Amino acid sequence: MMAENHRQTLSSWIRGTLIGHLVGCQLFYSLPMLIVFTYFLHTDGDLTIGNFLRLVPIMSLGGALFAVLFWYTVTDGLLKKYRSKK
Repeated sequence: MMAENHRQTLSSWIRGTLIGHLVGCQLFYSLPMLIVFTYFLHTDGDLTIGNFLRLVPIMSLGGALFAVLFWYTVTDGLLKKYRSKK
């Protein structure tokens, strides 16, 4: 019961705030993409510390850009519409 309540609180925080969007996109977009591209570099034989350190900020900035764009283009409008109906 407590875990379900905590999950709902975390989910509503991610959906309802810009910082939540940023954290959610870092966890659910940037981190998996980093793992996938690291694997691709490893299988090609090109994985070096330099390539990995170059990949980390690219994935992080990509996730942040996606979160901000999604917040301002989709979520913010939907939240305003939802709050105005209450």
